[in-house]
Amino acid sequence: MLRARRRPKCSVPGNVSIEQVMTLTPAWSPDRRIDGPGSRWPTYQLFGLSLASDFPFKARLTPTENPADLSFRLVREAPFEEIDRGDPIYVSRFLTDKGDSVASLYRLEGYLLFDFTEVGVFYLFPHQIVLHPRNLDRDHLVETYLLGAVLSLWLESRGMAVLHGSGVVLREGAVGFLSASGGGKSCLTASLLRLGWPLLCDGILSLERRGSQVFVRSGYPQMRLWPQEAEHFLGGRLDLEPVALDQPKLRVPVAAGGFGSFCPEVTALAGLYLLDRREKTQEVPELEIEPIAPREAVIELLKESFTPALAEALGRQQQRIDFFSGLTSKVPVRRLTYPSSLELLPLVCRRVGDDVRSSGRRH
Repeated sequence: MLRARRRPKCSVPGNVSIEQVMTLTPAWSPDRRIDGPGSRWPTYQLFGLSLASDFPFKARLTPTENPADLSFRLVREAPFEEIDRGDPIYVSRFLTDKGDSVASLYRLEGYLLFDFTEVGVFYLFPHQIVLHPRNLDRDHLVETYLLGAVLSLWLESRGMAVLHGSGVVLREGAVGFLSASGGGKSCLTASLLRLGWPLLCDGILSLERRGSQVFVRSGYPQMRLWPQEAEHFLGGRLDLEPVALDQPKLRVPVAAGGFGSFCPEVTALAGLYLLDRREKTQEVPELEIEPIAPREAVIELLKESFTPALAEALGRQQQRIDFFSGLTSKVPVRRLTYPSSLELLPLVCRRVGDDVRSSGRRH
């Protein structure tokens, strides 16, 4: 039986607490690429960039020797003591237990300010992301927000199109699976990994255009699975940590002694599938793969953005429409309808593989 390992609060490798990391971290300096003491921080490759940070990440990130494009640090004092934020360009509709908005976003001169009520304030600069924490009792959410909404926002602000999806690599190229949370993309992706397809990303699917082609930026070698899914794919071979203290999903390391294999390379996009997984309480159709007309596909891709409201708040709606219009004219977008059954997933995977190969021959 799989066991979820619970980590001690605020603990990191070497018994260094997050409070100690903040004590050791130098005061914030104006935005620039990493040099000086920060150049000795560990550097990781994810989403097509090199991230330098002294933060004690729990996620399995890929080390790199490449010069840092971006840094992340926690600071004891806010970069700017007194600033007039003005009105937010985005306010989350989700509320804390106290009835406050979970997050607000502000656009200021030269940077974005992303305020998470229960955690702290992220400052997003071109080459730095800085967090001034508000509540270290919620430290387990720092990594969740950074590797999710915050990095998604930073990538969008740099011209990427970020979707809520997972991706694997076939001979024909990258294949992405899109759905809302709980829609089955990670489960289907795990089934594909078990059949030998390398993982490209899980959760954030970041797209960029290079000339006439669209590419997917590689994420990091880790998946997040519900306990019953992890049990199905891994059995009792591993003790797995929860993604966060208040979340049941488990961290599943990929490659290097973990599960499946991982592709660290930026890969040309071969196809996208919008998942329609039907639960047993619904009318369960035959497994079906249907093409989606380009105009409808653009609308669906806008809806499947990782943070659609944030992208719209940045004023990127027209650029994203243009991006997805170009994408759908070159890359097949399909709807994959299938019954919710772990036992039927190998059949679903084979059908997807056949469809990708036939689509590649047509294009």
